[in-house]
Amino acid sequence: MNDIMQERRHYQRFSVDIMDIHGKILFASDVKILNISIGGILLKADKRLNIGRSYILKLENRGKNLTIQGTVVRCTLSESQRVQGNIIPIYTAGMQFTNLSNEKMNEIADFIKDNFIDYQNREVFKPDMFKMSGIRLHVRFHIDDPEKATVHYFDVYKVTKISLNGMLIESEEAVKVEDKLPMEMTLSENEILRFFGRISRCQPIKDTDPSRYEIGIEFIEISEQEKTRLKTFINSL
Repeated sequence: MNDIMQERRHYQRFSVDIMDIHGKILFASDVKILNISIGGILLKADKRLNIGRSYILKLENRGKNLTIQGTVVRCTLSESQRVQGNIIPIYTAGMQFTNLSNEKMNEIADFIKDNFIDYQNREVFKPDMFKMSGIRLHVRFHIDDPEKATVHYFDVYKVTKISLNGMLIESEEAVKVEDKLPMEMTLSENEILRFFGRISRCQPIKDTDPSRYEIGIEFIEISEQEKTRLKTFINSL
């Protein structure tokens, strides 16, 4: 183990702050569904979802999957929970579904019907309530808790230093040390590296508004082809 650590320390790290190298980290966060309609959803999450930002919502239940794109229209801090001695803020967020084709609306309607419990509003249930007509797009339903409900989104980061083993980046998103996240990095207009990165450290950068974080990344689960492309790039520095 010590030999591996020594070898990693021998990789030369290059400063690329002026080269404007950017990338994306894919995040996923578990959520709890409060209610859903054909046009949107109300949910709870253990992280703040940014108003105006687009997210991908994935629901899985009884062998059926539903993937929808939505934009957050409101998000408020609603409560706090204590987990292993830590206080975790819980947010309530409303999302409006976007890019809804007739096919996608039918998918949402079928998912609701398969998991239906009752109505948000005090209305008499009618079998045709799931049809795509008029105001019924906005009737809100309570459904069984999906076996899995997650929101997915990309956060853009800037690379400040890089080596064959890892990199140092700046991001507006705080991350957990030891998390392993899917990432991509744009080396040039036509060259994008894709890999998993392990978070080795994350600390706030002083006097930044909005807050930014300096994050250490170790390259893991990177293909030999991607390693070769990375090495070629670093050799050009």
